This record gives sequence, structure tokens and C-alpha cells, in this order.
Amino acid sequence: MFKLINIIKSTPKFVNTNLFEVPFEGEHLESYMLTGTAFNGLIIWTNEQKESIKMNKQDYHRLKVEFDDIKDVLLALGDEKRQLIIIALLHQESCEGLRVTDLTDITELSRPAVSHHLKILKQAGIVDIRSEGTKNYYYLSNMAKEVSQLKELIEHVLVLLEEKER
Repeated sequence: MFKLINIIKSTPKFVNTNLFEVPFEGEHLESYMLTGTAFNGLIIWTNEQKESIKMNKQDYHRLKVEFDDIKDVLLALGDEKRQLIIIALLHQESCEGLRVTDLTDITELSRPAVSHHLKILKQAGIVDIRSEGTKNYYYLSNMAKEVSQLKELIEHVLVLLEEKER
């Protein structure tokens, strides 16, 4: 059901009233005065619409926090060369890890490039190092926390997309 409401726009020089159709269910209405740089307006919302707007703001704020919490992982996973390194580490046959020279052979990247990407992967918590004398072995860390955060983020995005389609 729709209800016709008045939205009054005013500036110091003129007053303009427009009629708008808005979704309306129930009998209770609340009004809000919106102040902008160009005009002041009176918009009437149902209580249900007001709660929906509050919930959306909370959801989007939570989503931003979730993205911020996992942004280093997302950035690290977003690069194709780092993906090659992760795949190489996943396919290693021994549990010892791989050295930079092993990764340069597998990925066909230069030694400085592999070192650079390993540094980013380590900062994101995706890769760990095990030292044995002067040799460093790189392996995938236990990313349970990061994977859980990523899963929660994806689930939250899916919920918001489903709500948007309704």
C-alpha cells in the first residue's frame, strides 16, 4: 500500500511543496526534519522504514569494520604472483617448507620478486618462516582466524545482497 505525502522544500527565497508516493503500512508515522545545504525538507517515514534505515546503517558499518579487519589478507590474496606462491606452498611434498630458490624455480619469478611477495604474505599472516641455520623455509601458516574472518565477511555480504533483492 502507498501513501501520498508532502515533502516541503524551503530556502530563504522560496517554498516548494511536492507530493511523493511512499510505501506505507500501518497507522504510525514519524517525521524527520532533514537539513541540507540546498534546502530543508520534511520527510515522513513509517516506524518500520525508520528501523530498516537504522539497521542498514549498522549493517554497512559492521561490513566496513569486517573489511578493515581482513584488508591485509584480501590485498595479499589479490595478487596473481602471490597466488602462485601460495599454490606452490600448497603443493609442496615435504612439510619442511620451501626456500626462496625453490619458489623462484616453481613460479619463474625473480628472487627479489619472490622475497617481496613473501614479505607481504608474511605480514598478512598467510606465510610463516622456519629458520635452520642460514636457511629459511617458508610454509603456509595456520590461517584459521583469517579464514574465519573471510568466511564471516562473505556470509555478511551475501545476507546484505539477499536483503537488497527483496
